[in-house]
Amino acid sequence: MGHRLLFINVVSNIHVDPLKGTKVRTGNLGIVGSLDLLAADQAAADLIYGLSPAEYNAYSLQEKIDRGFLQLEYLDEIGAGNRTYKLITL
Repeated sequence: MGHRLLFINVVSNIHVDPLKGTKVRTGNLGIVGSLDLLAADQAAADLIYGLSPAEYNAYSLQEKIDRGFLQLEYLDEIGAGNRTYKLITL
């Protein structure tokens, strides 16, 4: 029997500085769960920032580091998960 992990992000009490050209969401946004670490993290970031992959890529290296976007890119590059997901409201 294989071992499976469930990754859960509680997106709560969010207060972030806005990004140029976007409107970030703040407050209590919900709970994201996935068997894929990268999908869970990407979904949480998307709930907050609402950016497309191209929009994430357009930011400077420093901004990507400050916001955690670079981490998502790197995890995708090394095959540690998948950045695509489907949100299901319960």
